[in-house]
Amino acid sequence: MALSLSVLWLGSCSARMNHRSLPKARNRVSKPPLARRIFNLPSPSRRCDGSHWQYHCNVEEQGWRANRRILPQQQQHQQCRTLAFAESPLLSSESTLWVLRGISAMASYVGIVAYVDRPRGRVGVGSREVDVRQSTVPGAGLGLFAATDLERGTVLGTYPGVVLPLSQNLPKLRDFPACEGYIWRFSDNKFVIDPTNAVGTLESDCVGGNPSMPGSLWLFTNLLEMSTPTTLCRINEPPIGLDVNVVTNEDLQGRTVTFALERDVAKGEELFIDYGLYYDRSLYGKVPEAGEHFRQ
Repeated sequence: MALSLSVLWLGSCSARMNHRSLPKARNRVSKPPLARRIFNLPSPSRRCDGSHWQYHCNVEEQGWRANRRILPQQQQHQQCRTLAFAESPLLSSESTLWVLRGISAMASYVGIVAYVDRPRGRVGVGSREVDVRQSTVPGAGLGLFAATDLERGTVLGTYPGVVLPLSQNLPKLRDFPACEGYIWRFSDNKFVIDPTNAVGTLESDCVGGNPSMPGSLWLFTNLLEMSTPTTLCRINEPPIGLDVNVVTNEDLQGRTVTFALERDVAKGEELFIDYGLYYDRSLYGKVPEAGEHFRQ
């Protein structure tokens, strides 16, 4: 009798020890993540509908029968979260994914166009130093004059316009040849600075845009508020007998052209530069006849 009681007592102790050695299921069930609470996804302690990951969703049924399976069970539990989030109704729609991709591609394109086709250049002098009026060169249109005495070395600014590869500017030169009088071609014949609008006309401000890039002109005309004054574009080349008083300095790496005074300029004197070797002077300085187009 005593032996039987001893065996029962030892068995009861062993059962209690084994029961204490097992981890409690409530301590193993983690709090649902934020994504699961937002999308109202099933909890890891409940059985999921999808049969392809049903085997590891109920932690209480599979996780506490063997302590050796705790680590693999944790990995399965993390996989359950990933699959549940991926199968969310907000992210599983194929059309939604394509819309997001399209928005991302459009935003990238707009950013690239806004940087590459932006108007460059600046004016280093104000309206008190220079003013625009009719040029003294016959047929030259408007010119730039000194509104006050200016000293030698005064920086007038950098030439305004959009920096374009020469190959992209050729169609515009073919369709609107009058714009050639305002386009600055770099000495390496690789890039140009174009301050004119889409139809080759020089306005008071250059708003930017590249006709060869789809949507570029529309973006800069209607959406992007960027502009650069075209004051320096009014500087003409002197007629025969007069000298230049403005010199230019090209930066081929930065693609800029800086204008500065070569000598002291008196008030009321017109500013002149040398247009370079590539400029067509066959009609420059002549009185325009009917049907002829000159630099305006």
